[in-house]
Amino acid sequence: MNRTAWFSLVVALTLLALGIRASYVARVVVENPVRADAAQYLRYGYNLAFHGVYSSAASQGSDAPESDSFRSPGYPLQLAAVLSVVDNAAAFYRTQLAIQAFLSALVVPILILLARRTMREAYALAVGLLIALMPHQVTSSGYLLTETLQSLLFAACLLAFVMSLERHKSATAAVAGILFGLLYLTNEATLLVAPLLVALVWLRGHEAREPGPPTCDDRSSGRVRGFSAGLADSWRGEHPLRVGESRLRKGLVCGG
Repeated sequence: MNRTAWFSLVVALTLLALGIRASYVARVVVENPVRADAAQYLRYGYNLAFHGVYSSAASQGSDAPESDSFRSPGYPLQLAAVLSVVDNAAAFYRTQLAIQAFLSALVVPILILLARRTMREAYALAVGLLIALMPHQVTSSGYLLTETLQSLLFAACLLAFVMSLERHKSATAAVAGILFGLLYLTNEATLLVAPLLVALVWLRGHEAREPGPPTCDDRSSGRVRGFSAGLADSWRGEHPLRVGESRLRKGLVCGG
């Protein structure tokens, strides 16, 4: 398959995914969309945007609520960015769902590029088609929850990590590390991805295991760990995990 045909098919699948998700979020009716976890995320975003405080407490007039760190900051930061420019509740809700539909569609080309590294072009495109039509990927964009942002960061993190092993460039490793840090800051349960990445590095170097200096793969994975740890530590330094540890345990058990 020539490059023009390949590029056209990837774009077509991405537009298909975007069209399905945009149509869904434009028509979906969620009964009481701001409840439970969504209500907490939205309060964090609201307090960040209008009080400059990271807190899940309900605001009392102009007084800033007391800060806490039960939820990870990734998704609330994205909500705060939208709230800072869209102050109408109905417009905010529509805008946020539209953004989530776009982010969800971006998962398609990223996973196609990732799949292409291990399989034929036709099979990689089939992966993209499955993701474009996957019901959970479509419907998750209609809720004020972390799943859409988390899916995009997870896919982008894996692609950047594999590219860092291929190219052995500090810049690529930095991008992978930053993406993994953002993934962790969106949902702590994704910390379980780290052993999988270590296993990937081990499998790549498994055929040449003679003693010697660190390989390029070792150095690339070390840079990724360094950048991701730095980003995560910047949050932990300001917000100790005394509360967050219970949140992590809950996330590992419930996936929330």
